[in-house]
Amino acid sequence: HGRTTYSTPIVVVGAPLGSLLGSFLHRLVLAAFVYVTDFAQFVGALYVVRPWTDEKCNEATDCNSTHICLSSAGIMVAGLLCFYVLQYAGEKLISKNDEIEKAAGWSPDIPRELSIEKIKISEEKWSEVATNESFAAQEARS
Repeated sequence: HGRTTYSTPIVVVGAPLGSLLGSFLHRLVLAAFVYVTDFAQFVGALYVVRPWTDEKCNEATDCNSTHICLSSAGIMVAGLLCFYVLQYAGEKLISKNDEIEKAAGWSPDIPRELSIEKIKISEEKWSEVATNESFAAQEARS
């Protein structure tokens, strides 16, 4: 018996439950949940490892509490910087995408559903086709 014996029931129940909850909750609520659980995990790891003490250090390990604290802080700062860079790059991509949409005539004030044409295929079926025309041009044509 290994770790899979204990983790399998958690995954079998947790994955579908997480997917179900994720479909009903806003993405910012899910993000807040991740922040809270990550913080709890961080605090739990600090409680278990206690990097500020020399308890775990001995002649065989060649460690000291200052080194462990500084390396932990360095890893934390590197992670924060990495995610800040990812956020900055994401904001740049979003602003570039907004400029492209604005140049194409799509306005953020107009719901995206209105830039989709519905084409009747048969009596019961409809198909949606995205258009490159601006909403105003579609309205003028109607």
